[in-house]
Amino acid sequence: MLIQEGKLIYHLVPLDSLESIIKYNLISRYDLETNKIDYIDNADPEIIQLRTRLGLSKFIPFHFHIHTAYDTAVKKANIGKSFIYICLHRNFAKTNGFLILPMHPASSEQPELFEYCEGFEAIDWQVMELNQSDALKLGVDLRYHKQVRMAECLSPIPVPVCCFYSINVPNEDIKEYVVHLLDSYSVTPRPYINVMNWFV
Repeated sequence: MLIQEGKLIYHLVPLDSLESIIKYNLISRYDLETNKIDYIDNADPEIIQLRTRLGLSKFIPFHFHIHTAYDTAVKKANIGKSFIYICLHRNFAKTNGFLILPMHPASSEQPELFEYCEGFEAIDWQVMELNQSDALKLGVDLRYHKQVRMAECLSPIPVPVCCFYSINVPNEDIKEYVVHLLDSYSVTPRPYINVMNWFV
């Protein structure tokens, strides 16, 4: 399926963060820090500073696919550590006022935020669909390619676990743990818990 035609947006988090997310909802870095909630930080400090300067730390970032440079770098830097993907349906994002950055915020001194529908149309989906090898063959600038593939869908609101479409996990043992954790907090409705090979 083409990325443009997908139904979900994706947010990578350490498995160890899930219990806190269940307790406090999925919230922005700004809200985590304002409320002094401990969290595990995998982001590049320079990017964190950039996001803070641009006012983006008040949003929760999601991507339109799982093969971004950020996801790849985090997984490679944390071999042996367990991660999960929190997935929301794109319709949820659309109806709840999520905004879109058509490229990674580092692509511009002052990146432009769009409302969902306008931002969705502004994404260069043709480049988004290319892997790096195909981008090279077609002569696409690799920096531009990387920035487009890191387009963001930004939540301005906390997202409770009951609104997640799915939680995607690397194996059956972690699936069992996640199900148990959700049940212990009586999460209803419970999101789908899927074992996926997205973590290699």
